Amino acid sequence: MSILGWVASVFSVSGTLFNAKKNIWCWPIWITGNCLWKYYSIVSQQWALLLVWIGFTVANIYAWREWYKDLKIKKGDK
Repeated sequence: MSILGWVASVFSVSGTLFNAKKNIWCWPIWITGNCLWKYYSIVSQQWALLLVWIGFTVANIYAWREWYKDLKIKKGDK
């Protein structure tokens, strides 16, 4: 169980670093980390924490979609 927390932390920190570099890969990395945190929350029966990670996942999906639309506009794609 402890290793899961460490792996999830690595994904979360990596997602933040990719985001700081404005790399679109931050979103799938963050979503993967969020899924690991959701699993951790379920196994440890931390239901409030599970709701937080579900919210973060929804926000990440929304932000990824918005970034993708902005990239298409910058490239001239419609």
